[in-house]
Amino acid sequence: MAVIYDLTAVKILHLLGLKETVEKTKLEAFGRENKQKLPRILDDFLSVAMDQSLFSTADIYTDSSNLGYFYEWIEEEIEERQEDWEECPEECSEDPYFPFSQIPKEQWSELVSDYLLIGSDYGVGVVSFGIRKENLSEDNPAVYVQNEADPLTEWNIYYDTLEGFIMHIVCDILACRNYSTAQRVLKNTSWKNCDYGSQEELKQDLLQRNICFSEMKKYRSQFEDDVCYRCCYDLEEKVFYLVEDEKTLIVLENKYVEI
Repeated sequence: MAVIYDLTAVKILHLLGLKETVEKTKLEAFGRENKQKLPRILDDFLSVAMDQSLFSTADIYTDSSNLGYFYEWIEEEIEERQEDWEECPEECSEDPYFPFSQIPKEQWSELVSDYLLIGSDYGVGVVSFGIRKENLSEDNPAVYVQNEADPLTEWNIYYDTLEGFIMHIVCDILACRNYSTAQRVLKNTSWKNCDYGSQEELKQDLLQRNICFSEMKKYRSQFEDDVCYRCCYDLEEKVFYLVEDEKTLIVLENKYVEI
């Protein structure tokens, strides 16, 4: 029995039947336009996920038209607010974008770093996820988050690695935690959710399936700090196992996928 425990997001997508999209040219065009290649982990992922409906409700951008830089966003906001500032100058002091309008763009780095914006919380849009521009040459850089309730200049590390960030996005999607998008999109794939009274019961069930619980890598969910995932794939049975919150087993089976 061949079980893959060391999975990547791209490997999971391939095992579920998703292939590299023809939209790879969009990524290449983005890199040429900005004179900056995307981090390898992000480029590999988007090469498969680009324009895939599986990620239509995900918190990561899979449309190249959404990729952009934080400084560009600030420039657009300044342009939109300029007329209001002229009409009501007394409101300028409370506008977080106004200080940027008062200094050359070359000095913005004194206030905040520039970021490649790679996602936001779907359906709400109160947080943005990004990678520091100076870290884009790294294969697997950290991912930062900016919450609209915080100062515009405040970005905090959200995930130590881009690979980990993408993995939890993929796991959240496949667990259908907030949306049933994956069940609707992945044709020929059956879903089965198994709930257990204890972690020990779950481990015993996995053992009967010849799956070792401790070998399954652990990833946290983005929705709650105490929610995590473990996953693996049975190559012979063509079954993907996803453990959610250490007590629920989600079994995805697709006998028709070509591996």
